[in-house]
Amino acid sequence: MRVWKIIAGERSKFWRQFVEEGVAAIKANEEGDLEGYPSQAEFREKIERFSSLSKKKSNEEYAEAWNFINCLSQGDLLLLYRRGYVSALGLVTGKYGYHDGRLWMGEKFFHRRHARWKMLDTSKQRLSPHLKNTLSKSKCTLEEIIEKEDILEVCHIAANELFCKDQNLLS
Repeated sequence: MRVWKIIAGERSKFWRQFVEEGVAAIKANEEGDLEGYPSQAEFREKIERFSSLSKKKSNEEYAEAWNFINCLSQGDLLLLYRRGYVSALGLVTGKYGYHDGRLWMGEKFFHRRHARWKMLDTSKQRLSPHLKNTLSKSKCTLEEIIEKEDILEVCHIAANELFCKDQNLLS
């Protein structure tokens, strides 16, 4: 199990759609299905070929897409980050899939995974300064949380939310 921060679009404005539709998604251009590339170099080449007419992606955007498709796994925990708070805790429940269709306020999120979400009470949320700093220092859409101190805190939040209150995330 790994722990990831995810932002639901610019300033996480699609967080409700993530929770209500039971998905985690990244907004990327319409490159098509990006699964099955054996290396990051081939993956990047595919995206660069497709997006040669549109804006060039940053290294972070390539890394986010690669991580979403190839590193994020069923059973991983997601922190749905929004304006200094974790709005929801998610459990990845599905494999990567390319979806060509549903618009959210005029924007498409082509790359998706199923996730089960548990809303968190942000008004009572007490994140440590260290975890707040970890979550806020990067503007990446998807980023793995790797520091032991932060992972332990997330596990504490998950245990409190999932086992002390109810178990609807796991059921």
